[in-house]
Amino acid sequence: MNTENVKKNIGVRLRRIQGQVKGIEKMVSGEVCCRDVLVQIAAVRAANNKAGALLLKHFAKNCMISETGEDASENVDRLVSTLLLFLRSNNKKEKKTNSDNLKEEIVKRLQEIQGQVEGIEKMIQCESCCQEILVQFASVRENINEVGALLVENYAQSCLINDDEEVTNKNIDDLISTMLVFLK
Repeated sequence: MNTENVKKNIGVRLRRIQGQVKGIEKMVSGEVCCRDVLVQIAAVRAANNKAGALLLKHFAKNCMISETGEDASENVDRLVSTLLLFLRSNNKKEKKTNSDNLKEEIVKRLQEIQGQVEGIEKMIQCESCCQEILVQFASVRENINEVGALLVENYAQSCLINDDEEVTNKNIDDLISTMLVFLK
């Protein structure tokens, strides 16, 4: 795949991600069921991973050939370090958010994700270093996971206990089903 096709293909995927994130923002503002929002979060995560994988494939096939006379082991080391950058997770300790401002926190994080995706698109157009772009893909994935975790936590706290302040088998099944959607 040539560079222009890669840029175009990834650009299309990034614009789709932006639309999905804007849709999630509307869903959160419209008080849509957590489960439905988590389905969309899983879709954004999958789209982000696919776009990053396309760039990684391009990097592996085209950017690994060095004109500087690097030996094969140096190229392999470079590829492995780039893979690790793409797959990394900081496992940041996420700050607790009370339910009063949960919606605002989620909307703020979704807007940050939109900005990151726009930044990735600009980096691709400017032909920035693949490694730097892959770091941004990893950051988007991490941020969308944090939004999903906030929603799952809220769902568990607000939807697990019924009006009688009891936890039923159905509620537990619903929580497990929702978790599986998020982890998909």
